[in-house]
Amino acid sequence: MNIAIIRLGRIGVCFLKRMMHMNKQGITIAAVAEISETIGKQEAISKNIPFRKTIFSKEYENTGPLHRLLPKKPE
Repeated sequence: MNIAIIRLGRIGVCFLKRMMHMNKQGITIAAVAEISETIGKQEAISKNIPFRKTIFSKEYENTGPLHRLLPKKPE
């Protein structure tokens, strides 16, 4: 199963660290997204996890069943 983690603050970095050890169970971190400079962002970059600065990217626009739940893109 591929997962993406949005926001790598205090809780996000804990989740990131737990998920990084779940490869044997078939869980892979496909990407992370964080706007601010955080410890979690640096951890993801150091582990070569694909990184996105924002979730509002043309690449991900209107994709997947949950796209309707994302906030509207800022004008």
